[in-house]
Amino acid sequence: MILNLISYPETASLRSRPSAARPTRCKMPETVVHFQIRMPPALHEQLASRAREDKNSLNALVVGFLRDAVDQHEASSANSKKDSPGATPPS
Repeated sequence: MILNLISYPETASLRSRPSAARPTRCKMPETVVHFQIRMPPALHEQLASRAREDKNSLNALVVGFLRDAVDQHEASSANSKKDSPGATPPS
C-alpha cells in the first residue's frame, strides 16, 4: 500500500483543535510538499478508519500524527538538554 501525503502550512493551526473540530477540506496553500510512503494494508485501514471516525481526511490525520511526534521529540530533546550535567540551572 502506498500513501501520498501532502503537507501544508494550515496544519499548524489544526493541531491545537480537537480532531472532531477539524475541517474536512482545506484551501490548498501555495507551497505543498508531496511525500509518498509504503505501509502495510492493515495499518492503512486502521488509519483510514480513524480518519472516517474523526470526519477528517487521511492526509490530515497522518500529518497531525507526524506533527505531534515532532513536537513531542522536540520537547523531549529540550528537556534532555536542560537536565544534562553541564546545563546551567534555571534562575
